[in-house]
Amino acid sequence: SNGMLAMMRSFEKSYKKTFKKRTAFKKRVVSIGLTFLLGLLLIASVVLVIVGNLLINLLSEYIHLDWFSTLSLSLLRYIVIIALFYSVIAVIYRFGVATHKRMNFFTPGATMATLLCLLSSQIFSFYVDNFNTYNKLYGSIGTVIVVMLWIQINSLFLLLGFELNAGIAVNRDLERKDEEDEDEEP
Repeated sequence: SNGMLAMMRSFEKSYKKTFKKRTAFKKRVVSIGLTFLLGLLLIASVVLVIVGNLLINLLSEYIHLDWFSTLSLSLLRYIVIIALFYSVIAVIYRFGVATHKRMNFFTPGATMATLLCLLSSQIFSFYVDNFNTYNKLYGSIGTVIVVMLWIQINSLFLLLGFELNAGIAVNRDLERKDEEDEDEEP
């Protein structure tokens, strides 16, 4: 929950029309709740990644699925994984940010962050599969270094997605304020 709390602190903005401050207790409660929820979503996605192929193979073997059905199940598995990934990011943006008006679940920032995180994960996977000579140089600590770098890059992408959402929200509120000011003037 400390990592989630640090992420929530980085989301805090000073523009009071859109963003508000939470008490320390409320921040801690929200961070624990988000950590628990994200842990469940992470377990579900890991199960889909690890056990998904095994389940599809077992189903195709016992039920005698044709190749198209097997391909469809594999495609469905990846769609569910991407949806879980998007949901994790959208939940962080929706509940991790203290705003006067809740952000929508589907936002440009969540979409951008999801795509960038998936891209970085694919690049990370390609690197680990093909260029894993860092273990020869650093030993087992090399794996920790590479995973920490991957986490750092994904955290940056989460912040970029949030900044996109925040920029849109602040701009929207400024436009509304300008419209209200124009309506009040004689």
